Amino acid sequence: MATAVFLGPVPEAAPADEVAALLDRLVGWNAQDRYDIRLRQTGNRLGVDVVVLAGGGAPTATGLSGSFRLDDGRTLGLALRPVGPPGRFRAELTLPALQRAAAGRFVLEEAGRPPQVIPIDLAPGATRGPGGGETFDFGVDAVVLETIAARSGGVDLARTAPATDRIAARDRDVYFHSWMISLAVTFLAAALWISGRKG
Repeated sequence: MATAVFLGPVPEAAPADEVAALLDRLVGWNAQDRYDIRLRQTGNRLGVDVVVLAGGGAPTATGLSGSFRLDDGRTLGLALRPVGPPGRFRAELTLPALQRAAAGRFVLEEAGRPPQVIPIDLAPGATRGPGGGETFDFGVDAVVLETIAARSGGVDLARTAPATDRIAARDRDVYFHSWMISLAVTFLAAALWISGRKG
């Protein structure tokens, strides 16, 4: 069961099919705590990473399928393959040429569970932003971040933990005896000088 709340009145003139479509988009994604979804769009390439979160004693998924259903009727299949630990899936696909942002649904299907229908907007990959020099991409630009990390000696914490030998302080011997001897000789000389003046 899912619940949707409108924070204002629905206009009486709103067509019933549009209201039904809106409600369908709102209630289709009812297991938001089950999936961690990351989308990376670079040009016309879309990368999808899905982690199935096994909270509340739920079993970890061994298989997952997905697709993008655009509002213009096109369906783009998504071959999600397991990567790394159980419950992690990844896929990449080439988007069709989009002249403007395309609305649609990202559908995730897991055996034994209702499909998750997630509203999504895909950006046109070839458009240029107001700066003129950068391609409009949304999400994390993984290629640029990896280049920066490689050049600066950084680490992508989402993929690997930092090496403790690189960040741990090095032990080294610090000798204080020479400073202490110098300080003691100085105080001895001062004491002898003061006692010599009094006598």
